[in-house]
Amino acid sequence: MRPFYISFAVSIGLLASCTFGAEKTAQPLGDDRRIEVGSAGDGIPRRSEPIIVYLIRGDEVVSRPRLSISPVTPQSIIDSLSSGLTDYELANDLRSSLSISPLVFENARLAGDLAEISVSNTFLDLAGNEQKMLLAQVVLSLFKNLDITAIRILDGDDTLAVPGATGEVIERPLVASDYSTLIGSIT
Repeated sequence: MRPFYISFAVSIGLLASCTFGAEKTAQPLGDDRRIEVGSAGDGIPRRSEPIIVYLIRGDEVVSRPRLSISPVTPQSIIDSLSSGLTDYELANDLRSSLSISPLVFENARLAGDLAEISVSNTFLDLAGNEQKMLLAQVVLSLFKNLDITAIRILDGDDTLAVPGATGEVIERPLVASDYSTLIGSIT
């Protein structure tokens, strides 16, 4: 009987040490990256996965490591791009159009091997060059982290014509090569 009481006491002690709340905590991950545990509202811990995102510097985009809630989805990648910048990224003159204008997309989802992103009026109000840079960072980030064949940018149910890397109008689903000429590197 004695092992039962010891096991019971240890279980009660472990249970008492747990906290149940909706708070988020951040732990340094090196290179000034952060990992969030938990999500807003539910208090349930979430696993994170490393991803690569593209951030804007001048007229190019550069790759940076980030974390995404697991499983990685188009929306979780966009959320990572919207989450703000680290001190390292700020010091290297990097920016994300999504941290400045987080409401440009209404929804991002997978439809088989195709990603679909619904835009808001905020996206439609952006200048052509800003649309191009925003799309470059999103398209390249999605292709880097997901096994997809193309990305449809939607205005309602219709595929939206958007600017490509050289400003040409693209009226079909987007692929990585539409923006790959904009990829630079951090020196």
